[in-house]
Amino acid sequence: MEARGAGDYRWRGRLKQLRAFCYSVELRNMSRAAERMGVSQPAVSQLVRALEEEFETALFERRGPRIVPTPAGDSLYRVALPLVLGIDRIHSAFAEEHGQAVAGEIHIGAGLSSNAFILPRYVKAFRDLYPSVAVRVTGGDPRETVRQVRSHKIDFAVGAMGSTPEDLEFHEILSSKMVTIAPEGHPLAERERVRVKDIAAWPVVAPPPGTHAREFLDVASSHFGVAPAIAMEAGMWGVMKRYVEAGVGIAFVPDISIAPGDRLCMIPFEKRIENYVRSRAYGVIAHRGRSLSRAARRFIQLMVPGFRGDGDEAAEAAPCVDAGAAGATCAP
Repeated sequence: MEARGAGDYRWRGRLKQLRAFCYSVELRNMSRAAERMGVSQPAVSQLVRALEEEFETALFERRGPRIVPTPAGDSLYRVALPLVLGIDRIHSAFAEEHGQAVAGEIHIGAGLSSNAFILPRYVKAFRDLYPSVAVRVTGGDPRETVRQVRSHKIDFAVGAMGSTPEDLEFHEILSSKMVTIAPEGHPLAERERVRVKDIAAWPVVAPPPGTHAREFLDVASSHFGVAPAIAMEAGMWGVMKRYVEAGVGIAFVPDISIAPGDRLCMIPFEKRIENYVRSRAYGVIAHRGRSLSRAARRFIQLMVPGFRGDGDEAAEAAPCVDAGAAGATCAP
């Protein structure tokens, strides 16, 4: 007969092993994992070694001062991380489910465009509904944001995505297309649509190479033989708009970046240009199968009315939130 408390001891020991392992994967260093856990580095090494002995396989390989997971380690990490995270938030999860409360904290990742032009209105609407919930938004490179979704460092992300990998979900919020912007009173403001020859007639405030908008300049050159004269480069849509307002040049930006107070005009492209300028879908990027907190689900429902997450009996009706130039997102 099993001794009293033996099962509980093994469970607590298993949780420490998995926590040590997941922290080591995340931090790529067992000493730093030990600091996070508040134990010694040899203790973390022993916990990881016990897992390796049990599964009869190496979970890490050393690369200088860093450690990286082996293929087996990657597999275990995908299985173990949701378990560790679930245990870490068990008290808040119980409070939510037992009391039907919306509490805790939401951590959202976002690219520059989403952070500046999509999220603010939704954060405001959510804070009005749930003022006790802390909302943390981390902006950064879209590829890093996706990595943070996969490693469960953030609850979900908001950004643009083309094809959706199998391990992720994408729920569209809005679609945005490229348009031309020019200062108020500019000759282009009188046109209904921008023609190919107009692109080369005026200096351009351009984004850096490698960005979505810069692709359009490449298309203009390769398909239409037009070489726009770049007056300057600027790294963010908001900064580009200010230079356009100042009369430095015209620019090509997504329509979601245009606000009512901007002192500029927005002109669509003629049809043959639009055929080469792809729209971008912006939406919620989440890890497939991850159990989101009630607060995270409620936030997503503001952006994607009808969204259902694990633990929702039914999606609650979300208030209408103005989605800016691209339209409005409302509950049906």
